[in-house]
Parts: sequence; structure tokens; C-alpha cells
Amino acid sequence: MTERNDIGVMIEEIEATPQMVADKLPEFMAELQRRSTLFEGRHYTKVYAVGCGDSLYAAQAAQYAFMKNTGLPCQACEALEFCRYDVDYMPAGALVLVISYSGTVARTVECARMAKRAGATVVAITGKERGALAQTCGEAVVYHIDSRGFAPGTISFSASLLMLYACSVALGRANGYLTPDAAAAQHAQLAALPAVLRSALAVGRAPALAAAERYTGLKDFTIIGAGPNLAIAHYGAAKLIEGGEISGTPQELEEWAHIQYFTTQQRDCVVVIAPAGRCCSRAAELLAEMRFLGCGSVLVGTGDAGDLPADFALLAEDGVDEVYTPLVTGLLCALFAYSLSLASGKQAYNFPSQQIEEEHYRTIHHSAFRPEAEEVAP
Repeated sequence: MTERNDIGVMIEEIEATPQMVADKLPEFMAELQRRSTLFEGRHYTKVYAVGCGDSLYAAQAAQYAFMKNTGLPCQACEALEFCRYDVDYMPAGALVLVISYSGTVARTVECARMAKRAGATVVAITGKERGALAQTCGEAVVYHIDSRGFAPGTISFSASLLMLYACSVALGRANGYLTPDAAAAQHAQLAALPAVLRSALAVGRAPALAAAERYTGLKDFTIIGAGPNLAIAHYGAAKLIEGGEISGTPQELEEWAHIQYFTTQQRDCVVVIAPAGRCCSRAAELLAEMRFLGCGSVLVGTGDAGDLPADFALLAEDGVDEVYTPLVTGLLCALFAYSLSLASGKQAYNFPSQQIEEEHYRTIHHSAFRPEAEEVAP
């Protein structure tokens, strides 16, 4: 059967995400219990979370959860940056989580080899138990997600992020940073997310489509965020590019005022990711500046818009710990990206030609390793 690539695949996977989180969280916790020796009795000094593309954004979004739940420093690294640079300065006793659902991306395999060479504990977070990444790491936390076809990754990103959140709780419980009651409280927060996601989608559909219709034809958006949601600025930009072939430029919330402020014009639109938390006061100031400049704005967040004067707002209910909000804001950014694709008349997701598709996957899956990585047995 030919794999579906119609635009409906993306929205179906977005809409399936709340139930996926509800169904998979117990499975993920069971998998981590099965792999408990990865965490128990270990004395890790630092956590690295490494990936490319959506896997990188999941790592970046989860690093604050690791610091909150484990008491350990956590560094999210883009795969090439890690295997060619950061790994050379990695402290003894590091835990390296290498994230790739396919398990076949050359750069993440190189990361695993280099981390092993440096003496770290290396664990694959992957959907392929027998894939190249899992085999290279030797240790793997495996999860499976049903895909409805070829589309920008949404449900797969949410699953990776959920697994990393679950890992942070499991590690914090194992190293004693979280008491049993504290670990249970974090698990309860994760278990409450499906209801928040369902409500966010129900409330967000109309403003997402209204914003998309307003900005149809605009070919460049700036997306800004802070803290754990800086990762979602990158993820949201990626979904615009993948979904509608629309340029998305991610930026730190504060840095927009120092850089893009000077080139922002009335025809532009800035997506501001600002859930209830530490960035809201600054987001309110910047939204006021956008109104002064006359440009459009879309707010993605949680709680009441209140003093956040955006033209459009995609808001989930309040009460989600800021470290876990990327699961919510990421879904709303995906909904906005889908809505832009729909409003622009997009009907299917595909490559311009089979030759370009083959070349794209070749450059990702077949790439030369750093010479030292070649010395490590796969």
C-alpha cells in the first residue's frame, strides 16, 4: 500500500497526540522500569541529550526537566556539535542520551561512538531496537509510535519529549534527588497533560485558522521563546518550513529586541511562545513593541492572555509546570503550521522529485565519521 502523504496526515497526528500521551506514558514508565539498571546505583555527574532536527528540539526542551528532577547539570547538544567538539570536554561519569527514532542517522551514530570512546554511559532513545544507533550504544530505551503517513513530524516529536520527561523522573528517583512522593508528584503532572492537550486543541483550532488566514502569503515568520520554550521556537520554525515551505526564523525572546526589532515591518508576523512562567513579563513588553511597530503577532502559551496584547492567541489552560509546557506549546505551534498549510492551499507533503528525496536521505544517513569514531566498533 502506498504511504499517505496528503495534508490530512499532519492534522490526524496532531489530533491523536493527547491520546498517545495518555496511552504511552504508562508504557514508557514500564520500559524505564525494565531498564532500571541504567539509572540505579549509578553516580552520574552530568547528563547530555543529543540529537538532530526534532530530536534535538526535544532534547533542548527537556533539559530543564532533567535539571529540575535530577539535580544534575544537563546539556542539550546538536549532534555534530557534540561529536566533533563537546565530547572532547565531557567530564568523567557522564550519561549521554542519544535520540533518534529511526536509529539510522549517521551523525547520531557518530555521537554514540565518540561518547563510548570517551568512557561515558551511552543510551539510545529510539524506536528501533535493532537499529544502528541501538547496536552502537549497546543500551537502549525503546518506544514505538504509530504513524499515519508522510508528514512533518508532530506526534513523533511529542513522544520523544514525553520519553525524555519520563527519563528525567526515573533518573531523579534512582539517584535520590526525588523522594518517592516527589517522583509521584512529577508523574502526576505528566499524567495530567492529555486533558490539557485535548482542551488546547479544541480551543486553539479557531484562532489558529483565523491567524493563518490573516497571514496567508507571508513567506517569513520569526518565532521567539525562552527557557524550555526556546526549543519550541526552533521546532515551530521547522514545522513552518516542512509543512508549508514557509521560512521560519527562531530567536531567543530577549534577542528579538536586540536584532530583529530593526528589520521588523508592518507586513511581518512574530510568533511569541510565552506560557505562564518566568518569560511572561518580558513577552508582554515585546508584544507591546510589536504593536508599536505595527507588525502582526501570534501568542502561543498557557493561561489567560491578560497583559499579553497579541493579535491572535493560542492558549492552553494554566497549571502546567513551565518545564513541561513545551509538550503543549509544541502541539499548538504544529497546529498553527498546519493551519497555514491548509489556508495556503497545500494538499500534500512531498519532495519536488524522487532524485531530491533520495539525495536528502543520503546526506543524512550516509556521512563520513570523525576519524576517531571509525576506531570504535559498531
